[in-house]
Amino acid sequence: DTLEDVKEGNLVSFEVGAGQKGPAAMKVKLVK
Repeated sequence: DTLEDVKEGNLVSFEVGAGQKGPAAMKVKLVK
């Protein structure tokens, strides 16, 4: 599940803003 979550987070990250990895992913995860 962790790997899947990371992959999904990365995809959402790109949608939110390509290049913004890390804090953005955490925010996305929190939103999810």
